[in-house]
Amino acid sequence: GRSIDVIDISFVYQYVWSELIVKWPISKRREVLSAFLVRLSDPSISDESNAILLQHLVNPMVATVFTLPEIAVSEASDSSAIPSASAASRSLSQEQRGVDLLCGQVIHLINQRVWAVHMPNNAQPSSIKRASVRLELVQLSSILIRHAANAVADQRKDIIKFGWNYIRNDDIMIKNASYVLVAQFIAAFDTPPKIILQAYSSLLKAHQVESRFLVRQALDILLPVLPIRLMPSTPQGPNTEAAGGPAGGLPAWVVLAKRILIDNSASLAHTTHVYQLIAGHPAIFFPYRAQFATNLVGILQKMCLTHSATTETRTLALDIMDLFLKWHTMLEDGAN
Repeated sequence: GRSIDVIDISFVYQYVWSELIVKWPISKRREVLSAFLVRLSDPSISDESNAILLQHLVNPMVATVFTLPEIAVSEASDSSAIPSASAASRSLSQEQRGVDLLCGQVIHLINQRVWAVHMPNNAQPSSIKRASVRLELVQLSSILIRHAANAVADQRKDIIKFGWNYIRNDDIMIKNASYVLVAQFIAAFDTPPKIILQAYSSLLKAHQVESRFLVRQALDILLPVLPIRLMPSTPQGPNTEAAGGPAGGLPAWVVLAKRILIDNSASLAHTTHVYQLIAGHPAIFFPYRAQFATNLVGILQKMCLTHSATTETRTLALDIMDLFLKWHTMLEDGAN
C-alpha cells in the first residue's frame, strides 16, 4: 500500500510562540484579535482553521498579555525596541492591561461575534458547528473573566448567558469548560444564589473521568468564594437553603457536599473529586469538619483495605491523612 508521510509542523507553532506571542506589544495583539473576530463569522473560512488559530495564536496571545512580565505597551518600531518598552509595561496593573487590550471596538466585537451570537434565541445564530471552536471560545471567555473582569463588566449578562447555554452542551469537554467559565464569573461578579448553588451542585455530581480536571478546576475556583457569595442575609426559614443560607445551622454549600457523599457512599468513583476537594481546601472545611469526619474515615478504611487500589486512590488516602493532620494543627493553634 501507499505510505503516508507525516509532516512535523511543530516548528511553526514554536515560531509563533517565541517570535509573535511572546514579543508582540498590546497594540499588535489588539489588532490581530480584532481581525480574527471579524473573520470568525465569515462562512467561507472553515471551522478547522478558526480552531487552529484560536488554540495556537489568539488564546495564548490574549492570555500572555496578563501572565508575561514583559509586554510592550505600544507598538515598537522594531523587535530590538521591545525590551525597552517592556520597562513601562511593568507599571501597568493587570486591570490596565485588560483595558488596553479591549479598548475601542474590540470588546464590542467580542460581544457581537462570541457571546451574543451564541444565544439560542439570537435572530442570526452562529454558523459555527465544530466543537473545537466552541471549546476555544469558551476558554477565551474564561481568560477574559479571570484577568479582565472589570473591562468586560458591562457585558456580564451576555457572558453568563453564553456560559450557561454551553453548560447544556452534549460535548462533555465543552460542558465542563463552561462550568469553569461560570465559576470564574461567580468569583468575579455578584451572582444570584440560585445560579451559584445549581452550578455547585452539578459540579459535585460530575464524576466523569474524561474531564475531571476541568471539574476540579471549576470547584477550586468556586469554593473559596462560596462563603462570601452565599452569606445568609435573611433569618432562617423554610426557603433559607434555596436562598443560599444555612439549613439546620449549616451553609447550603456544606449541606450539598455532605449529601453527595452520603447518597453515593457505595461508589468511590462518584465521590473521588469531592474528597479531593475537601482535602485540597482544609481551611475552608475546617469549621465543618465534624460533618465530614465519618465519611472521610470510612472511605480511608475502604481504600486501605482494597487490593485493587489505583495510584489515584493511594494519593487520595495520603491526602486525607494529611488533611486530618492539618485540621489537628489548626485546632491546636486555635486553642493557644
